[in-house]
Amino acid sequence: MQSISHRKNPAVADKLKSVCIVDGNSKIQEDIPSAIIKLPGDVPEAEVFNYVRGEIAPLAMQLAVALHLSPEKDAWVKKIVEGISISNRDPHLLFHQVGRSAGLIPANIVSSAFIGLWLAGNVDKARPIADMIAANLEG
Repeated sequence: MQSISHRKNPAVADKLKSVCIVDGNSKIQEDIPSAIIKLPGDVPEAEVFNYVRGEIAPLAMQLAVALHLSPEKDAWVKKIVEGISISNRDPHLLFHQVGRSAGLIPANIVSSAFIGLWLAGNVDKARPIADMIAANLEG
């Protein structure tokens, strides 16, 4: 694993910091002292999508704006999210499917919108990841 290799190599250990962030379903074990952390949930995309889906009523307007749509599109965005939650067969494609259904919005904008809402509502899950990254940037 690159994170561990860099930390053990004296030629780069003091100059090059690294962290390893893996999916929750990875076989790699989380090891905070070695800067290896797992994202929440088995499939992070589904974890983020399902949080927003579960809170879609109060979040629909914020999601619409984050998708670069007018706030008045909140009911339409809510309908799209609910539809995708029923029809999706591959959680890795959730953000692509929402973007396609919402008028060809790029998946990176969609994922950013969902992640932003997830972060705001899940500080307790996001904090360990941010803290590990910050600790490994200091030096």
